[in-house]
Amino acid sequence: MRKLLPLCIVFTIILFVGCKYDSYSLEDSPDTGLARVVIETDEALLTKTEYIDASAGFYEYGSKTNGFDKDNKEELLSGFDFRLRGNTTNTGTKRPYNLKFPKKREAVNFFSDLTYTNYVDNSTNGEIKRVTLLANALEASMMRNDISFAMMGNNLGAGAPPLNFQWTVNHEFVDLYLNNDYKGTYLMTDATKNITKFLEFNKKVGESGFFLSIDDHYDEDPKFRTAEYNLPVMPKWPEADDYKDDYDKDVKLSDAEYAPEVARFKSALEEKEGVLNSGSWDAIKEAFDIDSFAKFWILVNIVGTSDPELPFSVYFYQLNKNGDTKLYCGPGWDFDMWTFLEPYHDLFLTDDWYYETFMEYDGFIDILKNYWFQLRNFGTIKYRYEADGYKANTGDYTDSTGRDFVVDVATYIDNKAEEIRRSWNANGKIYDNRISALGGQFQTIEGHAYSLKEYLDDRAETLDSLIYNL
Repeated sequence: MRKLLPLCIVFTIILFVGCKYDSYSLEDSPDTGLARVVIETDEALLTKTEYIDASAGFYEYGSKTNGFDKDNKEELLSGFDFRLRGNTTNTGTKRPYNLKFPKKREAVNFFSDLTYTNYVDNSTNGEIKRVTLLANALEASMMRNDISFAMMGNNLGAGAPPLNFQWTVNHEFVDLYLNNDYKGTYLMTDATKNITKFLEFNKKVGESGFFLSIDDHYDEDPKFRTAEYNLPVMPKWPEADDYKDDYDKDVKLSDAEYAPEVARFKSALEEKEGVLNSGSWDAIKEAFDIDSFAKFWILVNIVGTSDPELPFSVYFYQLNKNGDTKLYCGPGWDFDMWTFLEPYHDLFLTDDWYYETFMEYDGFIDILKNYWFQLRNFGTIKYRYEADGYKANTGDYTDSTGRDFVVDVATYIDNKAEEIRRSWNANGKIYDNRISALGGQFQTIEGHAYSLKEYLDDRAETLDSLIYNL
């Protein structure tokens, strides 16, 4: 029933997505303190499947500097590609979009706090061609995605991020104007496939790494299902024109040449599934990056979302670089719906797809318990599998010697609510921020921040006993 709940009431929520009350133009735009993304295009042609031509500009707050060319030009630049994205939200009034640049741009031009990880230098400035504009239309606080991304990879202001994924999407709140009309507050993020710009993927034909979407919407080609676990897989990278040759020259494959590559991705994933059924924990640790799967499990259980069980919005990747052929899980994605609700007094991802097998091994359970202990005692996952003072079977999570991640995230929530306050108010004048099945009873951003902090505190206390009793 838990898995069916989102599908059963989604149409009820869609009734509220289309509510629109007021309007602003670019000329009388509200002063919100956020950067502006301005786009001109033929809105009537927008679809999920095809990009259309657009002119665009990115303007930092307090300046008319056009971040797309850095030459202080005020006019919009042409040559951008623009389309709809998403599933439920693209049927409403406030819709999400993908924007593709005509040439690569430095990520630091758009994101003030680049992803922080132990794997990628904090100063790394990847060149990207795609950003996503998340509408957060079904989520009245507009902060759930931002908070979840921050827990995975951006510095919360009090030290390393709690979960410290290998990479997660950079993100920034912006005001969006489409054809002179104010469309509200959006969360501008990396496209998920930008992961290949920040991590070292092998890009050679026949041996490249890959980045896969595991999603039961199963609505994009190419796609395939795995033999053993019947997972719905849609390769996101590499596409036919993403390869390199021995001399690091760009390669574009024909359809006939690309088909064997997709078959190779399928074979590699099914080989991993075979290892899962080998009965050997040592073999599983060689084939899978258990660290990333454990962190993803912790994240899902903190925010309390059942979407990955279906599965929706799950990503795998394999670098195939420098001898690393393990399968990784991440980055986490899509935390606006069905997250941070009233604490659910059970665990998620205990008998679903690969976790059904992982949870059979004491080695995996010990990692989960240890990671939870570290979050409660140090505020972050400090070590891979062990930390000073960990007592695997005591359940003693209360003798804290450091920070509690709940406190760090709560402080982040307060700061973020203040940052978007004016934009949230302006957004609420055209889309009623109170109308939502996801905690829409609060009429102020402070109220939403309070509910998120209360949820987090209650959920963490619930997880103490649930994880201890695994």
